[in-house]
Amino acid sequence: MARRCAEKRHVTDETTAPALPAAPSATEAARPRPSEDMALSGKLLPPLWLVWGFAALVSILSAEHAAARLWLALPGVTALVVAVAMFVIKLHRLPVLIVRITVVMAVGNLLLTGLGGRENRVMVVVGFSMLLMWVGFSLDRRDLVATSALAAVGIGIPLFISENPLPAAALTLVSWASVTAIGVTMHVLRGWLDAASAASAASEQRAAQAQAEAAADRELADRERIAAADAELAERQRIQQQIADKGAVLAEAAEQVRRETAAVATASDEMSRAIDELTRTAHLTEEITGTVAAKADNASDLMRALEKSSEQIMAASDVIHGVAEQTNLLALNATIEAARAGEAGRGFAVVAGEVKDLAHQSGGNAEAIARTLGEVQTQVAAAVERVSEITASVGDLSSHNTALAAALEQQSASVRQIAMSVQEAAGQVGRITDEVHVLERLSRNSA
Repeated sequence: MARRCAEKRHVTDETTAPALPAAPSATEAARPRPSEDMALSGKLLPPLWLVWGFAALVSILSAEHAAARLWLALPGVTALVVAVAMFVIKLHRLPVLIVRITVVMAVGNLLLTGLGGRENRVMVVVGFSMLLMWVGFSLDRRDLVATSALAAVGIGIPLFISENPLPAAALTLVSWASVTAIGVTMHVLRGWLDAASAASAASEQRAAQAQAEAAADRELADRERIAAADAELAERQRIQQQIADKGAVLAEAAEQVRRETAAVATASDEMSRAIDELTRTAHLTEEITGTVAAKADNASDLMRALEKSSEQIMAASDVIHGVAEQTNLLALNATIEAARAGEAGRGFAVVAGEVKDLAHQSGGNAEAIARTLGEVQTQVAAAVERVSEITASVGDLSSHNTALAAALEQQSASVRQIAMSVQEAAGQVGRITDEVHVLERLSRNSA
């Protein structure tokens, strides 16, 4: 707060020091001199001299004698010359001493006019009235007193020359009092005008002071706003620089995430293709397993048919073995009967022996066939049992392959969904990366 007040006083001093003039003295403030009064004094005196000169020339027409006309012409022409000179050279450029000499000349001119005759007395009184009016309005009080005394002399001398002393004294006193009253009135009026002017000047000075203080306040406020704006701008630039730096880091991280996401998407695609290949392999395996199971079922059926055929062959072998045993019995009976027949039955005995041998061979062959068929039947039963086990295993394998194929299809769908999500995420990360790069460039351009 103290710093702000000091700055305010400093700004006020800088603002008001060149504009405030030096303080005038009390006398100069009460009565400005004609050389300094450009508005009233310098413009009022030449017209007064001009009017008085024309009035003197007009009064020549009422003069009876040539000498009187000469006396009126001389001050009239002098007044006109002085008025024209004052118009040309400007009164406010003359020193005060010249102005006072001009007043003395005017008094002498009026005195000469009064000495010109009785008909000029009114003109003399009017001239002194105008002169005292201007002196009372424009010059100091001492100038008014001196001019009033000279007016008494200028009015009284012609009266005392042409009139009796008593009437001359009375007329002189009345005329002098009248013209002096006019001068005093104008002096008082000028005092009022000076007071009003001083009050106006003081008011203007106070207004100027207030305006200067307001300007100082505005300038101080502007400085504070500029300082605050500079600080805010610096803070914004710092924040923008931080944003740009963080944007660069974020852009790099986003770029890395985009690359990793793209790699994940590629791996997901490859895994999806691998799972699709596994699914196709599982389906193919399932088909092959189904084919093997069907062939195993066919083999099992063939084995069962072979087992039935073996059983039929065993039955036939048993029949042959029974026939061989009956034949052997018949051959034995035939041999016994041939032995009883003796020599006649010797050929029949040979045939019976042959038949017996053939029966023995048939029985042996039938037993060999039976043994072989028993072994075949045993092996066929074992083969049927093994084929049944293979068929059951193939069925289980087919069930597992079916479940595996279904699981692989589900996993393939999930992987495809993941791949699509990863690709979409990669696209979004790419867009975010582009926006982060744009933000980074904007931040650096703003900074």
